[in-house]
Amino acid sequence: MPTGIFDRSLPDRRLVARLGRAVAVAAALMLATSGCGSMAAGVPPVHTGTPRTEAPTTTPVASPRDAPLLPAASQPSDTPQPAVAPQPSNPETPTSMRPDPTVRESLIGAGSEPTVAISPGGVLAVVVQDIAWPRSCSRPAVRISHDGGVTWSPPSHPWDRRCEGIHAVIAWGPDDRLWFGGAVGVAGGVRMAVTHSDDFGRTWSAPWVEPYTPAWVGCFPAIAVDTDPASLNYGTLYVAYNWLPSLAGPGVHVLAKPPHGPWAQVEVPAVRLHGFPAYNRIGYRIVPTANGPVVSFYEADLRRFPAESILSNGPAANVGRQGFATAVISFDGRRLIAEAPRWAADVGGGGSLYLDPRWQSQLGIDTSNGAVTMWLAVESQGRIMVGRSRTGGRWIWTTIGAGFKPVLAVSSGSDPGVIFLGWHAMQHGTIQNVWTISYDDGRTWLPPRLVSAARWTFPDRINGTGLRENAAYGHGNFYWAWADTRSGSTKTYIAVVRP
Repeated sequence: MPTGIFDRSLPDRRLVARLGRAVAVAAALMLATSGCGSMAAGVPPVHTGTPRTEAPTTTPVASPRDAPLLPAASQPSDTPQPAVAPQPSNPETPTSMRPDPTVRESLIGAGSEPTVAISPGGVLAVVVQDIAWPRSCSRPAVRISHDGGVTWSPPSHPWDRRCEGIHAVIAWGPDDRLWFGGAVGVAGGVRMAVTHSDDFGRTWSAPWVEPYTPAWVGCFPAIAVDTDPASLNYGTLYVAYNWLPSLAGPGVHVLAKPPHGPWAQVEVPAVRLHGFPAYNRIGYRIVPTANGPVVSFYEADLRRFPAESILSNGPAANVGRQGFATAVISFDGRRLIAEAPRWAADVGGGGSLYLDPRWQSQLGIDTSNGAVTMWLAVESQGRIMVGRSRTGGRWIWTTIGAGFKPVLAVSSGSDPGVIFLGWHAMQHGTIQNVWTISYDDGRTWLPPRLVSAARWTFPDRINGTGLRENAAYGHGNFYWAWADTRSGSTKTYIAVVRP
């Protein structure tokens, strides 16, 4: 096993060197931030043809720097509507009759790029990248809380070595098994690897490194576990990550591991806009359902994939469309079968690393009404959008407010149909965290609220607030972790929202 993915002796470093100085800089940024994406800062899309009816394109707006920290909410519709005050749509249980939601914010510890997960038993876990600059040394650290985020354990390092993992993600399975995944260094680059702990991070299993796809400088993984006892796939671990199958662009590879059975794999095809044979994909999310997982991803449809500069989509004429797609995958315990992905929303390009929509979205699944409803939160040119779609149905989008890097979570259990949405709002160079809730399946939303009065500037690490930010629901609460610099250095905080 090599000493680390950032070791200059690794073959992927030699590959980067052959691509030239510009690509070396881009690949170093990618290893520390995106894993395998592209950064089309200031490159607007060239839209061709008629937009799909299920994915209306939002109208460009002013920079988020000029937007209010607490924008008004809006009503759902087939196309984005002007902001109006939300009104209760169910006269039997209007929003105003529910208890006022509460929010509690607390410090977790040092680190950036966090993800949060809550176990079926109510135990919280947060993983941070803890990347040290300027060496780009990543040693992911996991912390555990048994009291709802009030106190946290000392950091646990699953790989137990320095500079050996990037873009770490976590997910709880049944019986408080905590799964951990990320990229590890192998000959030729990095590959997806997973490990697990059955004692709340005190010890970890030997890592399993996927043998199915060639090593690359990519990965940017997502993992999830089916924790529904009524599901035929109860206890199955799902993994999605990117790799480079050809010069057409990065692949979306999905793995499944049932509790008692071998790994299964499938490749999700690209959507591809007609006339644009190449693509750039990143920002994968994966969520279980009873029949298998659903994945979402960012896609830029391109005339040519810029292999010489993979953090760029190329000039404007090279870009046909930028947005998000979803794909439904079935799993029968042995085989994964991916349906053709469906385009969900056009989002356009961003103006900087922090405001580029490809770095942050979140997928959620609601099965409380007997049907599978997909929820997706994205950012489009400075606006926060949340969309919903029944499986196979068209997408309906709502523009909620102004900001960037949205997170989303859907309730379950005794209080279904509650949707949490959080994002970062920026004004005059400072950032605050904003959230809102819908109690009626997205028909109306509470006026957006601040998590706290704290203001901060962009973190001093390229990862910013977090390239893997997410929100999670469990035991009656929503949980949202992010990194900021209010204390002068980058630290991770968590908000606990009781709806």
